[in-house]
Amino acid sequence: MNYPITNARVRFFLLFLTLFTCTGAWAQNPVVSLTGGPCVGSILTVTSNSTPTQIAFSLNGNIVATSTSATYTTTAAGSYTATVTTATGSASTSAVVISALTTPSIVISAIPSGTNICAGTNVNLNASVTTQGTAPTYLWKKNGSPVGTNSPTYSVNTLATGDVINCTLISNAACASPTSASSNNITYTINPPLTPSVSIVSYSGTSICSGTPLLFVATPTNGGPTPSYQWYVNGTLTLTTSVDSFITTALNNNDSVYCKMVTSVPCPTVETVISNKIGVSVSTSVTPSVTINANPGNTICAGTSVSFTATGINGGTSAQYQWLQNGTPITGANNSTYTSSSLVNNDLINATLLSNATCATNTLANSNVIKMTVNSAGTPAVSIIARNGSTLCDGDTATFIATPSFGGTSPTYTWLKNGTPLTTAINADSISVAGLSWQDSISVVLVSNERCATTTTATSNKIGFIVDQHMTMTVAISANPGASITAGDVVTFTASITDGGTVFSYQWYLNGVKLTGSISPTYSTNTLANNDVVTCIVTAAQPCITNPIVTSNAITMHVSSNVTGLHKGALTISIYPNPNSGNFTVNGNVGDEKEVRIEVSNLLGQVVYATNHTVSNGILNQQLNLPSTIPNGLYQVKIKTNSAFEVIKFVLNK
Repeated sequence: MNYPITNARVRFFLLFLTLFTCTGAWAQNPVVSLTGGPCVGSILTVTSNSTPTQIAFSLNGNIVATSTSATYTTTAAGSYTATVTTATGSASTSAVVISALTTPSIVISAIPSGTNICAGTNVNLNASVTTQGTAPTYLWKKNGSPVGTNSPTYSVNTLATGDVINCTLISNAACASPTSASSNNITYTINPPLTPSVSIVSYSGTSICSGTPLLFVATPTNGGPTPSYQWYVNGTLTLTTSVDSFITTALNNNDSVYCKMVTSVPCPTVETVISNKIGVSVSTSVTPSVTINANPGNTICAGTSVSFTATGINGGTSAQYQWLQNGTPITGANNSTYTSSSLVNNDLINATLLSNATCATNTLANSNVIKMTVNSAGTPAVSIIARNGSTLCDGDTATFIATPSFGGTSPTYTWLKNGTPLTTAINADSISVAGLSWQDSISVVLVSNERCATTTTATSNKIGFIVDQHMTMTVAISANPGASITAGDVVTFTASITDGGTVFSYQWYLNGVKLTGSISPTYSTNTLANNDVVTCIVTAAQPCITNPIVTSNAITMHVSSNVTGLHKGALTISIYPNPNSGNFTVNGNVGDEKEVRIEVSNLLGQVVYATNHTVSNGILNQQLNLPSTIPNGLYQVKIKTNSAFEVIKFVLNK
């Protein structure tokens, strides 16, 4: 039945609604619940007995979404709740815990770990997994086909080359995503059993000459990529190496060589094998040589026919010769003899021998060189030299060498001392003579058999001698004015040499320390201190000195620093000009003194100039002219009387 809506009915409904709201007689919170999960990405659903006006979803107490939708898709792990607001009230659900997604993983490994294995090897494979759940499933595959059982391990001993092993994990973990994971692949190379062997050969043959390198090379079978070789000579290990060759020069006749090889193939039936043995025959080496001579000799007249003969040693059964003139092969001159009548002066003739002898150390040998002296005509001459020079020490032996010209092929020599033949001399172009005295002379008479000589006899130059006695050098030094001085005094030390010859070098020392630049026979200084010790070392250049380096006596100086009546600065002295060119005037008052000493010294204390002057009426006015040899520099003038002295520095600038 339909009731018409009248104003009275509307007013009654509004009054009823007001009374209901104000009195709360019908106000009521909804009954709500939250379901869903358990993993991130799942949908949460709110159930309410009243129509929601607002639903607020919270994660760990923080609102993450507000709407009127009854569902929410989770995006993170944590504790979710929902607060539902309706027209009559609001209520919160209990919490729903959402877990994070996890990813299963699987890695397989094998024992043995290598993938290059021998046929028949038992391989144990093991799966290491994460997020597998409580009841995971293992699917082992070989080359894509299922093998093994639902187990984290798989064993196999029938693998072939190229086989690929992997495993798939199916996880039953609550929030696994995805639920399956594939392992790494293990690909195998299977090696069949191999039998190694080795053989050796000699690349230089088995018959050699002593000292000749002999190369042995091993040829391996199934030696692997890195075999090692042990080489034995007569059963004794000689070399261990990673190369397949052995070279030696130390073999003897009837030695035997063999090799042991240690294979590196993966699956050998044996690891070490022994090669064949090679015996060697070693012959003694010989050295070819060749010498030549000339007939009638190497000194001839122009146009003389000269026959050269080569004598070969160890030339073999068919020695080959080649004659050379001035270093150039002579065409057609290939026999052991060579004859020429067109030689000129200073031609050089030699020969080579090409040997075919067994075990020749070298096949080509060079002969001596014959230098030809070709004369048209000439006068014999001879000159001599003394190998030791013309100055000897007493008792020395002198050697003389004669150089002839136009002497012929077999000249004779008569050696003379002071014009008298030496009875001990031999017919030779050199002689040694002992016991020569002062101004003895040696000469030689040459008798030539040169066919082109205008005369047969020639007399050499005379060599006279200065014979020095062996001497023992001594060195003594003295000090002027003496070893007892006053501080600042100039002392000059002089070295005196006995039996030392005429040429010397000097080196002065102060307290054992070398004085740089002090290399003269004298040494002067005014800087000595008490107990300073002065010495000098002299080196002689004379040849007959038995002790060419001698250290002098030592002079110990006694230097007084407090001499009564001698005072520095007690004089009134000046010099001018300063700087100067070496010409200057010393001027001043010296009191009652009648004489002064003026000394000029350098910064080393060496006195370079000294002079004494007489003074009139106590006034010194003396011009000095220094020697021009004194170099520029800083110097000091010391003016000294019996009771006082003064020192003034000046600059010498010429």
